[in-house]
Amino acid sequence: MLCKMIKMAKAANIQVILGIESNLWSSEGGQHFEPMNSLVATLAAQNNIPVINYGNALCGCVGSTGGIGIGQNFATGAPYMTTTTTPAYVPTPAGYLLMTQMAAAVINTLNLKLTGGYLQNVQQANAEADAPATVNQNTGTAEGVWQFTPYGVYSGLAAAQPMLNSNYAGATGTWASSNPLVFYVSQTGLAWAISHGTAIITYTSPTGVKFSEWIMYN
Repeated sequence: MLCKMIKMAKAANIQVILGIESNLWSSEGGQHFEPMNSLVATLAAQNNIPVINYGNALCGCVGSTGGIGIGQNFATGAPYMTTTTTPAYVPTPAGYLLMTQMAAAVINTLNLKLTGGYLQNVQQANAEADAPATVNQNTGTAEGVWQFTPYGVYSGLAAAQPMLNSNYAGATGTWASSNPLVFYVSQTGLAWAISHGTAIITYTSPTGVKFSEWIMYN
């Protein structure tokens, strides 16, 4: 049925976007979602169709739709899913907002060429230091953690777009730190302050476009 719908949409010159759902949305268990998610991902790759991984975003588990956790907003701590009267979960207002942002990021950049970009970050709230979550910090604190998100600049589009179409933590691509013993950055754009010093955080898109670097001081 899905293959037929894709063929009909292409024949009518309708742009198709596919989504991968969370296993927790099924009251009968995730084993029913995993085969379907794999099929969706495969069909998307075969037909050059964008796929949005809502499952990873809402459960907070990058790289696998089989996770059973519940994600939360990095800055506010608001959960992305909540239980219903059945064993299944549904997105919260924060979850639906994230899904909307992810869809908009894909829709706004369909068929456009990525020409550059820059980084933004949110520092995780630190209860021990009595520090709230803050945005776009370049000065580190002890045991500080930052989530970086690339903002892509596209030809024919005035405003930069957050690259959230691959997973909830940012776009796929290559992340690097010039001094990982000072600031370590994961391949989901999550950075940790390790020791005193300076480090440059860089991101390169899957197509090889280098974004503006970000200097962190600790």
